[in-house]
Amino acid sequence: MLLQLFRSHTLLLAPRTLLHQIMTAATNAPTVPTPASTPAKATTPATTTSATPATAATTTSANAAPATTPTAAPEPGTKCSKSKSRRAAAPAIDPLAGLDVRVGRILSAEPYPEARRPAIKLRVDFGPEIGIKKSSAQITAHYALEDGLTPNEEKLVGTLVLGVVNLPPRQIGKFMSEVLVLGVPGGDGVVLVRPDPAVVGVDVQPGAKLY
Repeated sequence: MLLQLFRSHTLLLAPRTLLHQIMTAATNAPTVPTPASTPAKATTPATTTSATPATAATTTSANAAPATTPTAAPEPGTKCSKSKSRRAAAPAIDPLAGLDVRVGRILSAEPYPEARRPAIKLRVDFGPEIGIKKSSAQITAHYALEDGLTPNEEKLVGTLVLGVVNLPPRQIGKFMSEVLVLGVPGGDGVVLVRPDPAVVGVDVQPGAKLY
């Protein structure tokens, strides 16, 4: 509007009159309303988004297992108390619990030439509970056969020995050995294990159990 007025009256009006009309037109011109400012958007989503991870992190840390305090390693040379208690509580083990060892009296001794190793066949009385049992004993080094055929009965018959009576019978050549007469290495052969003959006045009976 101001431009049209200027074009139509520029050549007709004096400068002062033109300036007055311009100022009047500018004053009477309608005011263009200023658009209302748009209200700021709510920041709830952003707040919610940022709050959620924090909540999750808090929950995760709350559910996490509590940190365990490492146990200090025992110093070298220190014995564990648990090991002591276990050893103390362990029942005593009898190494002879599975063996039935009895006292027996030799009734007879015979040569056994059929054996691959020199041996003597014995008949031993282990008392009324066990009875008389046979055994093949490789004891010819110290209980030699007289004249090469007859055992030295003075060293064998009537003497006491110890034998394991609960072992399975064992076939030795044509002879069935029913018990194991015990002996220990001595010199160049085997020496029989016997009750102490030096204890005077004590009569050890056949069938007495070793314990």
